[in-house]
Amino acid sequence: MSAVAETPIRTEAPFDLLPHLALVEAAVPEPQFSSHEMHRWALVLLAPFVVGAVFFGLAIGLDAEWPVAPAFLLGPLVMISAYIYLSLGSEANTTSEGV
Repeated sequence: MSAVAETPIRTEAPFDLLPHLALVEAAVPEPQFSSHEMHRWALVLLAPFVVGAVFFGLAIGLDAEWPVAPAFLLGPLVMISAYIYLSLGSEANTTSEGV
């Protein structure tokens, strides 16, 4: 006696698997960001990027090692902190329609 029961194999679906539905165009609103918020992000993120790039370029141009420390401390380290500050301070669940 076998513990596995044999099931019949169907060649046709018992019902229509994909009923005919009318295509509906979904209205997707454009994301609206206030210019103040975009300028705040740009100002806070561009400053450490430029300062880090200047010190890194200075390290390559002078063929010296001392500008690498300020390039790291004033560049990516400050930029990571800026991302955290901006992410915690941004209003992600509101729209600027009322502004």
